[in-house]
Amino acid sequence: MMLPRGPREVRSVESLRELLAPYAPDVSAGATLSARALRGGLTADLTRVSATRPGAAPEQFVIKPVGENELESAAYAALARSGMSDLAPRLLGTTGADGQSFLLLEYVSRWKTWPWRDEPYARMVIEALARLHASRIEWTADSRYDAHLGTSAAYTIDLLRCAAQSFRDPRLSGGVRAVKALAARLPAARAQLLSAPVFLHGDVHPGNVVIRSERGRRRAVLLDWGRARLGSPFEDVASWLQCLRYFEPSAARLHDRLLLHYVRSAGLGDRITAVHRREYWVAAGSNALAGALGVHLSSVLAARTPISRARAMAAAMDWIRIVRRAVAYLDLSGDEPQRPS
Repeated sequence: MMLPRGPREVRSVESLRELLAPYAPDVSAGATLSARALRGGLTADLTRVSATRPGAAPEQFVIKPVGENELESAAYAALARSGMSDLAPRLLGTTGADGQSFLLLEYVSRWKTWPWRDEPYARMVIEALARLHASRIEWTADSRYDAHLGTSAAYTIDLLRCAAQSFRDPRLSGGVRAVKALAARLPAARAQLLSAPVFLHGDVHPGNVVIRSERGRRRAVLLDWGRARLGSPFEDVASWLQCLRYFEPSAARLHDRLLLHYVRSAGLGDRITAVHRREYWVAAGSNALAGALGVHLSSVLAARTPISRARAMAAAMDWIRIVRRAVAYLDLSGDEPQRPS
């Protein structure tokens, strides 16, 4: 029986049984298995496996190819060592079939499909990030993030030039100058951001967070740790707040309240200082050059309808605004930002 979609390397239910056998032998041997693909962001290739047995509650797992990126399994191990496993799905193990390695994860059911219109749940994510950043997780894996960032910045500039020429839009031409200005100053800016690095999730957005409800208690769980790395805590915070604003426009009015909640939750003070704002906006600008702006520019160039192009263009212009703000803050002087103690 072939799987409907999902990891190309897992071809059959027999392969699923082989993957489950080391960690759930009863399920592997005696359950009826079914599989469906999960949407997992831009590149993730996920399969949700449901196992049913007579007289037992259904069990669900997620199978994710490891591929060339082994950072995710290292991230789960680091979380477990630091007592932070509740921030992520439980890793059951690393297993293999058909010559390919996979992560076998618990499936985390969403308490609510879209809770982000309600401030308390957006605040839960902020609190989870503050816990993560204060955890002092030891991280020795090399993500080569800054090397990739330089390549991504150059690619973003090329996309901007292409879009500016294709649509003869002066806003995009001005964006080229802003992005080039930030890219030129990024190495020095990131050296300051990384003066006291913490462990980051690295890709915080609404698609990578679920609110879990267990025994009446709700909490945020972060999915997809494949971009975990060291960096400024404000890189995670800016990623969450800016992506939340894009996917849930009503959250725009919560921006400063949520930023203040992070400052307080992380023990950085009782108010947002100029230093906090500077680090936040420089981190947001760095995120823009790391791919956030490029994603929307690619959508602008690939759009097939005026409506989809207009939406992508609005998002791209918003990230260009963030880049300009980052450059403006780099022009200001300020003391080194405080860090979680």
